[in-house]
Amino acid sequence: MKFLSSAGKRASRALALVLSLMLLLTMTAAPALAADSTADPPLFEYYDNGDGTAELTGYYGQEKQLEIPAEIDGKKITEIGWRAFESHLNLESVTIPEGVTYIGKEAFYDCWDLKNITISKSVILVDDYAFGYYLDRKLFNQKKVVGVKITGYKNSGAYKYAMRNSFEFVSIGEVSPFVYDELDDGTVEITHYNGYEIQPDIPIELGGKKVTSIGYHAFENCTSIESITIPDGVTSIGDYAFEDCSYLKSVTLPKSLTHIGALALGYDGSYSFHLKVYGFKIIGYKNSVAYRYAMENDFEFVSLGDVSPFVYDELDDETVEITRYNGYEAQLDIPAEIDGKKVTSIGNVAFEGCTNLKNVTIPGRVTSIGNFAFDSCPNLKTVIIPKSVTSIGNLAFGYYMDKELSGTEKVDAFTIKGYAGTEAERYAKDNGFEFIALDNVMLGDVDNNGSVTIADAIMVQKHIVSILTLTGDQITVADVDKNGEISIADAIMIQKDIVGIIDINAA
Repeated sequence: MKFLSSAGKRASRALALVLSLMLLLTMTAAPALAADSTADPPLFEYYDNGDGTAELTGYYGQEKQLEIPAEIDGKKITEIGWRAFESHLNLESVTIPEGVTYIGKEAFYDCWDLKNITISKSVILVDDYAFGYYLDRKLFNQKKVVGVKITGYKNSGAYKYAMRNSFEFVSIGEVSPFVYDELDDGTVEITHYNGYEIQPDIPIELGGKKVTSIGYHAFENCTSIESITIPDGVTSIGDYAFEDCSYLKSVTLPKSLTHIGALALGYDGSYSFHLKVYGFKIIGYKNSVAYRYAMENDFEFVSLGDVSPFVYDELDDETVEITRYNGYEAQLDIPAEIDGKKVTSIGNVAFEGCTNLKNVTIPGRVTSIGNFAFDSCPNLKTVIIPKSVTSIGNLAFGYYMDKELSGTEKVDAFTIKGYAGTEAERYAKDNGFEFIALDNVMLGDVDNNGSVTIADAIMVQKHIVSILTLTGDQITVADVDKNGEISIADAIMIQKDIVGIIDINAA
């Protein structure tokens, strides 16, 4: 179950009212009031959602004890709108019926004498200041109604509202604090949480189905939570999932995660802008999605171990395509093999948003680089592309999204290094990027001193055994046999060149 924010609902309502007024210019329509024209004045005004349900938007009665009906004109009431019952000063008690899932912001605002509220277990979200608040006309400030009591189900929307606002709560039962939707693959996404625990346990399963996703705004405003562990099996955390959890200081994330949305963790948006939660830390695995999110947002990261930064799919020919990169290196030499399988493809958006990348070397067996593969890597200035690459997708390199201009911009001083007449040169020319040909470089001159010596062979050997890490340009000249890998064969060929057995730079 998903809800619009209060601002979003007001915008939607404004649009609906504009459209309704336009429609009235061309046809006669009965107002959405809960009575016909011959009856007594209607008590309720509502908005027809068009799917057999309705949202209450106004009330004209004078009852002290009010039981809101579950249906009006054959339409099930599912929402109570923004300020729908505002300023009903004689209202003392109200009962919200089963079927209502959302009570809007300030729905019962300025109801001074409303102190007894009974809310059904179907209510998932009670928005800000819905009950128990009024405007002091003398001081012109907001105050709480004294003596408010909310009756409902523990772990429901009513319970969470009462706890957050320090109102008395009387329990008449208990429900699960987790609201969820079933996904197409038979797993579930948590869409809302109504508990009030300091350290809630997110279950591995709900309703017998595996939990794989935590949805957009799912734990928003959970001000009681101080620490939480996301269980293994969860692959996605949506945008703003834990927004405004101002006391949440520690989150433990699993290896299984492949996506963390914008401002999902560690931000308080209760102001007109987002502030980082002071002292927030992420516990997880280095080179995982958790690690990258922590690095990009400058949060403390506590490592539980390492994983490969490369996520990949195996292709039909038993080679692999890199689909995601979670590392945070500035200088990256993409490996020629992962888990013993040759890397032949870099997928669409695989390195998207790697803001720390500055230089990348593509290995010699890669043939395809997908659309937007390195999109929004604004600090990536140099890419070395081998002859083996025969396809480079749309905006694969050298572009980023400018948030202020809301458009795609070129990366300043972006350079492609490759070989004349190849796909690398074609892409550079088509997109107006600088191209540096590598055709005339001196193979084997790893230390770039103008000659091939035993020092170059030693540098290659040290690279092979991980004592030394060669740069992208060094790898280009060290790959003497041009197979896309730096191996002992390259070191041997350099040594043979030094003693005159072969000439590795012969035309």
